[in-house]
This record gives sequence, structure tokens and C-alpha cells, in this order.
Amino acid sequence: MKVTIICEYLRKNFFNYSHILISFCLIFIVQSFSHTQPNSYIKATSNIHTISIHNSTDSLNFPAIALGADDYLIVSFDEMEHDLRTLHYSFRHCNANWTPSDLLDIEFFDDINKVYDNDEAQLSFNTTTDYIHYQIIAHTNGIKVSGNYYLTISDENDTELLQLPFIVYESLTGIQSRITRQKQQYSATQTISLCILHPMLHTSNAATELKIAIWQNNYPWTLTTIENPTFVRPNELVYNNIATFEAGNEHRWADNRSLRYNGLNVSSIDFFDPYYHITLNTDALTIGYYFHEDFNGIQYIEARDIHYPAQYAADYNFVHFAFRSQNIGQVFLFGELTEMFPHPMHYDTTSQTYYANILLKQGLHSYTYVQANSEQSITTPSDYEQTVPSVALTEGCFPETENDYYIVVYYRPMGDTSDRIVGYKKHNSKKTLNDFIR
Repeated sequence: MKVTIICEYLRKNFFNYSHILISFCLIFIVQSFSHTQPNSYIKATSNIHTISIHNSTDSLNFPAIALGADDYLIVSFDEMEHDLRTLHYSFRHCNANWTPSDLLDIEFFDDINKVYDNDEAQLSFNTTTDYIHYQIIAHTNGIKVSGNYYLTISDENDTELLQLPFIVYESLTGIQSRITRQKQQYSATQTISLCILHPMLHTSNAATELKIAIWQNNYPWTLTTIENPTFVRPNELVYNNIATFEAGNEHRWADNRSLRYNGLNVSSIDFFDPYYHITLNTDALTIGYYFHEDFNGIQYIEARDIHYPAQYAADYNFVHFAFRSQNIGQVFLFGELTEMFPHPMHYDTTSQTYYANILLKQGLHSYTYVQANSEQSITTPSDYEQTVPSVALTEGCFPETENDYYIVVYYRPMGDTSDRIVGYKKHNSKKTLNDFIR
């Protein structure tokens, strides 16, 4: 469905939240990402914004490449307050837990693992915020081993700017999957069952040499690894009810594509030199499930009031988020608009509202509020690793919610020191039929 059709649908069906004017704030807070982030989080320096990585055919899903396919990754990002750089990229093979494997470059990449001359840079044009927009085409046809990978982007001084996760997979196993929905009194879950078919795989003990990873949408904290099947059949491994996830609710929308008129969920637009400030309607915990098309946390960069490409002509402005709730502990804003890492919100006891102000490029942003189930203070990525994030008190959980589930089959034969990916599937809770029915 085209973005314009989605927006028109949402205009007619979106809930009307109560309006509140958020106090003006000139403090520019930029979250700095460190290399202590868990699992498959994006890692970036603090002056880099609006990061996107996807394969050549699909911009709304986790980047996955078939081994041997003539495919490539498209990476784009903006860098603030820096001179023009000369960039290069390299690949790093990782184990199933996203730690670097023992493979040498020559063992997984059939070329020099330091590639130049595949980047484009454009200075921002007619914007209140100066930035440099970079786009890199990373060809993956030189990769000769499947598995988890980081794409590392560095400058001419070999300073690492970005580490971006993606996977390369082989189709050596079949994946049959089923999602069952459970509704409790105050919550709802979605549970995955699987059947892994492996007649093409020459394995001495599939039950110990194969393991499964599943995660929901693009939420890194939901990553679940399963090593033991429920039971074994000839050429089949069966995993009954092996991963259960909060069903959640559909994502919310923020639309700052126009600086002339209020977009979806926008309460007001103001200019305080040098930035535009977009104040959103105050969000709250919804009474029930509401259906609308969403991007499951992904954002779409677009500017309605310009005649030049949005990649370098869309502006940055402060977007003010507000979530009205009793104090439920630490609450985070999450989505691609926060580089897929939780952004902390501040609680105001007088208004009983959580607030966050983020500098965002113009576009259509889907996002969600996440509560951290932890009594400790959470201020760094390493603190966040110890929490159990939940959307039950911020979004509600409803069995009919549309979610994407990514299923990866890892294979490590006895004696090998790295994990291959021999199966990959995306199962959408609304659009994908259950094909595991036994």
C-alpha cells in the first residue's frame, strides 16, 4: 500500500487524543551509542542520524540476503557538524549471538575486505539544519559463507562510524510455522511453533547442531534463541510453543512531512530560530485495539513542501512527544526514529505526563512506547540489557495485532567454529498462513 493511501486511511480512523501544548525547550540532547549494545543493535557515533539499511528490493524489513544472490545493501545516513569524509565499508562475520566469529576475512569474503568508491555524499540544501547525506551501495556477492554479519562503515582514517547488522542465508531447510494467540484478562500473547525440515542437510545430529532464533518486528530485545526441539522426527525437528511474545498494539504515527500544515497526530508547528518545533497530540494508553496499516517501527523519509529529493532537502526539526500516564517507572520512546534503540522519557508529576524531544528528519514515523520492568536506574545501554521491556502498560496487548516474526535457522556441524544460516523466514501474524498444522 502506498504511503499516501495509508495516510488518508489513518486520517479517517485514527483516535483523537486530547491536546496539550508542550513547553518549549532549546536543549539539544543527542543519544550517544556505544559498543556495549547487546546483540543486533545498530552502533553509531552520536552525530549520525536517520540511519537506514535494507536490501535492494525491500526497505521495510530486516536486511536479509540470499547467499550467492546478485544483491546488495543500501545504506543511508546523515552526519551533522562534520566535514566531508571519504568512506569505505567492510564485513564482519558473527556467530549466532552476534559476537565476532573466528573466521578470517579470506574465509568468508572473496575479495579485499575494505571497499572504497561506492559512496555518494550530498550537502543539505535550503535547510535550517546543515548535514551531509551519505548513501553507500554495499555489494554482497563476494560473501561466500552464510551467517550473521556486521557491515562496518569507516572514514579515511579508519575511524568506525557505523556498525549495521544483516544476515546472509542459505535455503537448505524448510520452515513451517504457526502463530497461536492467547488472551488473558489484562494482556494477550502470540506464540510461535515450528517444524524444521532438513532432508537436504547432511548432519550427524540435527537436534544438537541446529538452533533457532526468533525476534518480533525490529525489536532487538525480543531476540529468542532455542536450542532443543520438542521432539525429533526423521528429517524433521518440531518446536511446539517455543517462543511467546507480547502481542502489543499497532504502532503510533508522527507525521512531520510538512512544515506548513499539521500532519497526522500533529497539534502545532512553531518556529523558534533556528529550528521548527512539531508538537504532537498527547498520547495515552488506548482503551482497546485499533487497526491501521503501520510500518512496525520503520520510518519513511519524505517532505511535502519541497521540489528537491528529500534525502538532502528534507529538514530536521524538534518533534515533541508526550505520553499521559500515572508514574509507571521508566518509559522509553522506540522505533527507527530512535535508531532502533530506546530513548528515555522524562516524567512530569504535575501534568502526569512523560515527555521526550527528538530532532527528526521530515517524514512519516511509526513508533511505540516501551516500559522497562526494572527498579534500577537505566541510563546506559548496558543498564538496558538487564531489563525486560514491555508494552503492556503503554500500548496494551491484543491478540489480533499485526506483527512480523523473523525466524532464522543456525547450523554448526560438530568440529566447526562458526554458525551458518541454513533457513530464513518472515511470518506475519495477519498476512502469513499457518503452514505447520500438525
